[in-house]
Amino acid sequence: MRKLLPLLLISGLSFAEGPYTLDDCRRLARENSVGVKTAQSELESARETRKATFTQYFPQVSASGGVLAGKDPMLDIPAMGLSLGKWANFMSCSVQQTLFAGGRVANGNRLASLGEDVARDKLTLAQRDAIAQVEDKYWTLLSLQGKHRTLEAYDTLLGALQNQAGDAVKHGLSSRNDLLKVSLKRSQAQVGRMQLESGLSLAARDLRRHMGLPEDTALALADTLATPEDPAALVKLRQGATDKRIETRLLSQGVRAEELQTSLERGAMLPSVAVGAQAFRMELKGADAVTNAMVFGMISVPLSDIWKEGHATASHQAKLREAQMREQDTRRQIAMGIDKSWDDVVHAYQASLVAEDAVVQAEVNLTEENDRYRNGLATLSDLLEAQALRQEALAGRVDARKDYWMKRCEYLRSTGSRE
Repeated sequence: MRKLLPLLLISGLSFAEGPYTLDDCRRLARENSVGVKTAQSELESARETRKATFTQYFPQVSASGGVLAGKDPMLDIPAMGLSLGKWANFMSCSVQQTLFAGGRVANGNRLASLGEDVARDKLTLAQRDAIAQVEDKYWTLLSLQGKHRTLEAYDTLLGALQNQAGDAVKHGLSSRNDLLKVSLKRSQAQVGRMQLESGLSLAARDLRRHMGLPEDTALALADTLATPEDPAALVKLRQGATDKRIETRLLSQGVRAEELQTSLERGAMLPSVAVGAQAFRMELKGADAVTNAMVFGMISVPLSDIWKEGHATASHQAKLREAQMREQDTRRQIAMGIDKSWDDVVHAYQASLVAEDAVVQAEVNLTEENDRYRNGLATLSDLLEAQALRQEALAGRVDARKDYWMKRCEYLRSTGSRE
């Protein structure tokens, strides 16, 4: 059953044609991530809020109407013998345009537009995070596939050696203990293979989930763990990288938001000026209908709210200073993180070179031990140890390559080169 497990990890009905490249996985993660969809909804909400806030520039138009009914006449002049209407109906229409409101209309619109920009950057951040997760899972799955291949080759090698040892025992050329040593090694390798295949299955399910694919999707990956590339050409990406980061923009937008909030609170302490017009018609039973129109100008001065708004303004000023300090501190942390990610990718590259050398040395050692064993100059234990060392070196090379490509992706994200 284990031999039937191909690198096409989970067989079944194919939901989408493969094999999947890393770019395919990034695209699907960006499209299907729950976090991305949530951020898209938040952006749509911010966009509608900005449109609604923009209507504050337009005149405010209202209409009203109603019916009045009274127990006694609404107009009663006994000296003239005049008694009119126990009911009346009326209609009115008014339009009012604010000319000055302490800058609250303009600043409110600026704040709404800023909110849309923030939501858009949060969407980009959600997409970046979704891609980061799928990249880590992609490289993890590739590394497990690589280990699976090396373990299969190791098992094949042990199987051939087991047959040789069995023949040697039959012909009296070797002890039964040698055969048991090989059998034990092969059993241990098969247990490790079972554990690895379980990890492969779980890793494939995890990657499918982040890509938004159904469980019955046949998942095959197009890429392999290629030999790491010298990252020297990437060092220039560090220049100005802090300003490219979404987090930096969000912090700057937070400072700007507090500035606008402070301006709004100051504006609430200033007088407001508005002009308008109103037309109305009233019909009183027993009298002629009355129609009239008027224009008006109005100045409103907030007296009792000045103290409250003064404290609110001071509160936002304190929040503004807090936002500015947070921005400065976070910029320093981001710069340090970029330096660390560069160091990590350089160290990972150096480690990959060491891992490559280890494989070369282990293969030479295995060749020599195999020749010595054939010539009766080495024991079976020596040969088994050489094979185990080679298998360990191959697995270490897979881990080193995976670590390099993951660190490289992380470095590109940290410099704002992949967002």
